[in-house]
Amino acid sequence: MPGYNDLTFFVSQHYTLKGCEDPSAPELWTTVRLDKGYLEVDYRPKPVPLRLSAISDFLFDPKLFGLQRVNIVIDKLTEETMKWASIVASGVALRFDYREVAFSLSTDWQKGMDNIVVGKTDFVKRFLSSKGVKMKLAKGPFLGIASMDNGTHALIVVSGNNDSDVEVAAKTFASMSIPFPGTSTMEIKGLKLSEVKPYEGRLMLKPGRKYKFKYFGFSTRTFVGLNPVPAKLTFHLPAGLLIRPNEYATLYLHLVYGAGLRSDSALNLYLNGRFVSSIHLKNPEGEVYSNYKISIPTYLFKRGYNTITFKAVLTPSNTGYCKFIQTENLILTLFDDSSIYFPKMSYFVEMPRMELFFRDGFPFTVYPDGRETMIYLATPSLKVASAALNIIGLMTQKMGYPMFNLSFVLGSLKPWSGNVIVLGATRDVPEAIFKRAPLKLGKVNEVLYPLLNSPSGEKVKEKGLFDRLLSTFGVEKTKRITFNATLPFMAESQQVSGLGTSALLMEFQSPFKEGRTVLLGMADSEDAVYRLGLSLLDAGVQGKIIGDLAFLELSGAKVRLVSTSLASKYYVGKLGKAGKVDFYIHTYFWLYLAVLATVLLVFVFSAYQLLKRHRRKKLEQ
Repeated sequence: MPGYNDLTFFVSQHYTLKGCEDPSAPELWTTVRLDKGYLEVDYRPKPVPLRLSAISDFLFDPKLFGLQRVNIVIDKLTEETMKWASIVASGVALRFDYREVAFSLSTDWQKGMDNIVVGKTDFVKRFLSSKGVKMKLAKGPFLGIASMDNGTHALIVVSGNNDSDVEVAAKTFASMSIPFPGTSTMEIKGLKLSEVKPYEGRLMLKPGRKYKFKYFGFSTRTFVGLNPVPAKLTFHLPAGLLIRPNEYATLYLHLVYGAGLRSDSALNLYLNGRFVSSIHLKNPEGEVYSNYKISIPTYLFKRGYNTITFKAVLTPSNTGYCKFIQTENLILTLFDDSSIYFPKMSYFVEMPRMELFFRDGFPFTVYPDGRETMIYLATPSLKVASAALNIIGLMTQKMGYPMFNLSFVLGSLKPWSGNVIVLGATRDVPEAIFKRAPLKLGKVNEVLYPLLNSPSGEKVKEKGLFDRLLSTFGVEKTKRITFNATLPFMAESQQVSGLGTSALLMEFQSPFKEGRTVLLGMADSEDAVYRLGLSLLDAGVQGKIIGDLAFLELSGAKVRLVSTSLASKYYVGKLGKAGKVDFYIHTYFWLYLAVLATVLLVFVFSAYQLLKRHRRKKLEQ
């Protein structure tokens, strides 16, 4: 049937031992090796419905199998056409949700996939006429749909009389999230977009706010029986968040459980697979909990997506050998009006860290519409532009919002006060961009070879008298735990060489503005840059890229990569006055104590001097 389908395995097996069965006996276990099995599906494409509502409910469906491909047709590659194509690609990627989608940019349609023609009315008319497609275009912003490949693929038209009209049409296409209209064409009279704020996105939990579970798509869940299926709550913490170690996130749970449970029954909570808390279901009469409070240390959370799993362990009170076991009263309901609160924290993070980019596109998606990001195509070709579209689609899917306001520069480098994504062949990337790069490529390459990673570790010593005194008042020192990523032993090489069949991806501080970031993707050929963009769609590749420098070997069927950290550190975000004090207190505890002691001594000395002067005056009188 169309939509999601369930394939359920039921196993029924018994054995007899003096007329009785133990339901937990291993002889009754059955293992289904899904990793060895496979499912064959015989299907054929349906004809494309000639209605624009098919954009949201038919064409770009995440339930489609395998890698999806979409071709975008433009007149010629310019900064304007690149912007239009990026908005359209962002809208397509958003509808595919989690499904990998590969974009290509060309001046002609490609058979065997859906095509989207984007441009001014004159170009679109010429293109449709050359392909024998009849469609009456509007004077202003316009959307239309036709079929190709004998009706199995769509040809979508996004057009307008001038640059502004085409941009409005492209943004309208990217915004169509419900199946309307049911006509094959649309004349657009206007478009108004709501203002987006920093750190907004899909399932985003912003610190300092309380959210009900249903905000994150969690529905009221009832657990029944001996081994109920766990329930999961998934949410997204901003990648730029400074997570303080001595704070607590709070869950306020609304739940009810049935009578007749044994006293060892419990509802266990796991955060990202790690056990963090438990609720003891100890009342044999059953009970209702309203706003049951559970605190979880914030350092256990990670930037990006987090999952809290609720696993019910329900045990019947009447058990025993050869006894009938009642399981219908093993029941617990967790309601969707339960809520979660994450304490208010600053947005401040040490960079460069490419793993944060693959969590939610940070820092290029601080504004989810991309308004502070420029994409610079050092090699202004269709292949490199296609790689850029694939990266834009990746960022869109991470944040769940179309990137309406990206900026583009082709060919010549221009200073930019925001963040920059640079793509191009090695020969075309200007040397000025490498000013703060961990690897400087040019006529003579400057390469750092790490020879020895020597972690310093943590110094551990017994508590002193002062530390024990603090402990008696409930005050514990919080130490800043860091993983030593410094490489003290390196070889610096100057050489004339190239990347060969590898591609390079690196992140570093922008040469144009402090605190801004450059993400550079390059290879020796335009085709390799395009393959680099495709390889980054693979979740397995994304998960392996950490630090600020990654080499991806693209010659084989499977991408092999090596990543490391070599670039100088910098910080992104703002602490504010209170945030700075809080940061230094938790990062440099002894410095905090020294300042506190100094202030105390100054206060005591000042009070002593005042009392001394007062006593002298009294004696003189």
